[in-house]
Amino acid sequence: MKIRINNLYVKNLNLIFLELLVIVLVTACGLMSDLHEVRMYYEKNNKEGVAKFLNNSDPNVREEAVNFLAEMKECSARLYKAEVDESYRVRGILAKGLKKCNDEESMRILSRLLHDSSSYVRKNAVESIIQNDYCRKDCLLAVRRLFDDEDSYVKLSAAKMLYKRFP
Repeated sequence: MKIRINNLYVKNLNLIFLELLVIVLVTACGLMSDLHEVRMYYEKNNKEGVAKFLNNSDPNVREEAVNFLAEMKECSARLYKAEVDESYRVRGILAKGLKKCNDEESMRILSRLLHDSSSYVRKNAVESIIQNDYCRKDCLLAVRRLFDDEDSYVKLSAAKMLYKRFP
């Protein structure tokens, strides 16, 4: 059925209404706005604004917040709390981002993340830990133990990182 609106013929008014309804629901529920907002704070270099999303219910938003704080070298307790996040992706991004911190506390956290239940987290931890200036003998032994990891990617990352550090 065609309907005439302002000299234009619209074939299906229901489709237009449905699209508008989806846009309103997505915006009202905050499904897209939190990710957009955390990115806006990052682009403005606003660490406080980004940090408020670390406790968001959506793991995708928490992952972005952890990533952006690490990019901004916000090496503090609020970032380090992501070590115990329920999402392995958030912990993995933390492990990857901690290479930018390069301090003793990040070294301790990375050492613990080497024993995480997720191979994604362990792989990112080994890649970051070997680049940390505070990586001493105990750290290198922990990386060496990853040669016995059940995940082949973790083993390969451990070997690559040790070779990179000690060619």
